[in-house]
Amino acid sequence: MRVGFGTWRLLYTGIALLGIGIAFIVMISGEMADYAKKGADYSTLQWSDFKEGMMIEGDLPVNYGSYEEIVNDDKNKSIGQFYLIDAGDDCFMGIYTPIDELINSLDDQYDAWYNDEDISPVHFKGKVTKMDSQDKGFIRDYLISAGYTRDEVDNYIVDLYIKCVDTESHPVMLIIGIAAAAGGAVFLLMFVRRKIIGR
Repeated sequence: MRVGFGTWRLLYTGIALLGIGIAFIVMISGEMADYAKKGADYSTLQWSDFKEGMMIEGDLPVNYGSYEEIVNDDKNKSIGQFYLIDAGDDCFMGIYTPIDELINSLDDQYDAWYNDEDISPVHFKGKVTKMDSQDKGFIRDYLISAGYTRDEVDNYIVDLYIKCVDTESHPVMLIIGIAAAAGGAVFLLMFVRRKIIGR
């Protein structure tokens, strides 16, 4: 039996949709499970307490400004900011968020600290994530530009950041993932029907 191009296209489309859908479901359900957990209290932690994968929440008393901006190259638009924060006594780490409301609060907090004004704490919840080499470079350059020596930076930096994401969009994204996976399954069934049954 010959199989036309349209039939093979059903297979390729089905596999692509199913793969995308499963990836979305795994990623979003994982984040939903993480953010449903109670996080460790940020105010009680020292630098050695921070571990990759742990959830942290609390009121951030101060931040020392944004050291890295994530930009969507296609739209030339900012989609996230990294800020320098304390990681226990005399140590620093990052906190990252793409959430506009949290970015605005962190910017206002930094401005108050910089101008020696009253500082309002900023509430957050996020997951401790390992920095990549580019993130490490940005945070080190930021501290060196602030007057720290390279040796001091090596001693004071914890190569981790707290990732705070928009949990309000999770249900919608999960539905999109389920719909994509279901659509992929339908295309694959149509392919099987055409190829084996011949209809």
